[in-house]
Amino acid sequence: MLTMSKSLEQTTRDTLHLLEKMAADANLQDKDTLQATIEEAEISNQQKALIIAKNAQELAETLQLDQLITSVIIHSPDEEDEEQEKEESPEQQENIHAFG
Repeated sequence: MLTMSKSLEQTTRDTLHLLEKMAADANLQDKDTLQATIEEAEISNQQKALIIAKNAQELAETLQLDQLITSVIIHSPDEEDEEQEKEESPEQQENIHAFG
């Protein structure tokens, strides 16, 4: 699993918190209030500029969100395993007939 440095992780959290606040706070519809809120945020100047420019693609790249994503391996049965499940042993067929 990939890990992020504490400072990068905190910066990512701070930026996401700001974006969440911008989406939820109706007072931030005012351009001056929004500008002041962005400037007060404890995020990098680059991220502030990208938010103001509404450049979501480059902002996402600065957040390095791909490092927050973990992968999980899901084991799927092999085709051979599936065929074995389909083919019932004579003993299983006998039990089915006995109870069926």
